[in-house]
Amino acid sequence: MSHEQSDADKRLGATDVSHGPAIPSTTRGPVMKGIHGTWKFLGPSLIVGMVAPYVFPALRRAVRPAAKGIIKGALNLSESVKEGAAGAREQLSDLMAEVRAEREQDAASSSPDQSA
Repeated sequence: MSHEQSDADKRLGATDVSHGPAIPSTTRGPVMKGIHGTWKFLGPSLIVGMVAPYVFPALRRAVRPAAKGIIKGALNLSESVKEGAAGAREQLSDLMAEVRAEREQDAASSSPDQSA
């Protein structure tokens, strides 16, 4: 088999058969671009899909204590806010009771003076 291309192969744009199948050069460019584009589009997803079973369990084990710490801190903060709000509510209630008592006392002390 000769490494020289025949005149018919040259006219069709075929390549040397010793290097692979005879695909006309007019078709090879778009096909290779299509393959390259497909790999560019699907490649990252395929790689992540193959690596995920090994990476994510380890990542989950590493992130779990941090997530528990964040949740624990949020619960502590919410409890302290609730306690602070309850204390403020109690103080406000006491102030309102004192003001009402003073108002009643002022009303009781001023009413005998007006009737006299």
